[in-house]
Amino acid sequence: MKYPQLSEKDIKEFCDLIVTDPSNGRGSSARAFCRSKASSSRAPGSNNDQIPNLSALDVLAKKIELHLGDSKNASAGAKVKEKYESEICGEVHQALRDLPYEILDDPKFWQYLAVHFFSEFIMWRESDALRSGNLLSYFRATGVECIPLRLFLRGQVVFEATGKYDLAAAIPEGTDFWRSHILRVKTGRDRNVARVFVDMQRDKRLLTKQLRSLARLINRMRANVFLSEYDVTKSKSVLDELRKQID
Repeated sequence: MKYPQLSEKDIKEFCDLIVTDPSNGRGSSARAFCRSKASSSRAPGSNNDQIPNLSALDVLAKKIELHLGDSKNASAGAKVKEKYESEICGEVHQALRDLPYEILDDPKFWQYLAVHFFSEFIMWRESDALRSGNLLSYFRATGVECIPLRLFLRGQVVFEATGKYDLAAAIPEGTDFWRSHILRVKTGRDRNVARVFVDMQRDKRLLTKQLRSLARLINRMRANVFLSEYDVTKSKSVLDELRKQID
């Protein structure tokens, strides 16, 4: 299977273009940039030139463009932006979850997705970074700041833990919780622990200092036990005990 890529040099150039003139990041302009710059690579072990079906992302990109075209959404505050981000995680994961892991492991593929399908969303979601000229980390797929990657991973965690996507949007203003305490650390791999952690933060929200303390306790425990082997009941029991230590 052959799939599209954008290099780090490409996305640096693209970010310079949209910081200079945000219209360069609008749908048709972003897609034209991809046509002129994107390369392709064959997935390791593949012996055919089949192209991944990304039509579901085309549909989502158009949906996002319509959403941002509404004047009340165009000027939305941080809370509204966070809510919308949480609501589209499931659609991103659903669109990509059947691709070979060799493709999903390639940062250049995520960088292509960021420009081709999510450029307008990134400029809207990270408007402060756009104004300061510091957008690169949201396009560059070297960490969970990369917008399409963090959307996909958030959807993946909740889907693998529950079989549906409801939990992705369960915590109001939860982007930092997900980014810092689920996706950046190994908790995201311990699906049942992550599920219980999200439930806990939804039902009895911890303050930032408490949240960091609990996250540290979970990480310390992981050094001694395989949390990935815990079912939901055992995960809840463990997190309830850890929470008692910080309350």
